[in-house]
Amino acid sequence: MSDGDRLADYRDYYRSRARRSAANPLYPETAAAQRAMADTVDAAASIEDLQATAVELSLAMGHALARDQANARAAVYAETAETVRAQGPAEVLAAVESATDAPALASLLAAIEQRTGFAVTVDELTRLWATSLTTLENVEMWRTAQVPERWRAELETYATEAIAGERQAWAQVEAEGSRHQPGWSFDPDVARAERHRRLVPVADAVFERRLAEHGSLVRGGR
Repeated sequence: MSDGDRLADYRDYYRSRARRSAANPLYPETAAAQRAMADTVDAAASIEDLQATAVELSLAMGHALARDQANARAAVYAETAETVRAQGPAEVLAAVESATDAPALASLLAAIEQRTGFAVTVDELTRLWATSLTTLENVEMWRTAQVPERWRAELETYATEAIAGERQAWAQVEAEGSRHQPGWSFDPDVARAERHRRLVPVADAVFERRLAEHGSLVRGGR
């Protein structure tokens, strides 16, 4: 393939990328960077001309894509009050310009994703308290049921066994939390945060009662 043919292929390739980015309103900076690259390729008289600016323009496209992705994610996380997840795009936006070449950019983004991913994993352990809701409802039913006295011992056995199972399961949650963050413990205030609260579709009074029961019955007062 001649240099002229290669240059023609590059023109088609980068113009196609520019059109694709321009069609996505979430990627305005990427579209501008892709357009700048396409214009540069169109204006290049030779492969050598293109090579003189390609590395710089490619890095600019990488920066632009990282910013657009971070801005899009930040907007969603702000709307949904996902404050922990929002740390990732915030770090990207603060640090992306410090990457001076493609390998440095890739390393930076990977490090941020790993670090903030751990924080998200730990945060989402809080949500697991709600897996006990059915058991807590059953325990309440067993302990308050209007039944003949001779059945009460049997119902209390059901309740005791169910609580023991939930405590065992919660011990695994705490172990997982400590593995990611030494000293981690459940915080009821975090459970009340919007990002977690909206996943438990019950009235506030019921939510608070079950949360308190989880503390006294499952977490053992913790």
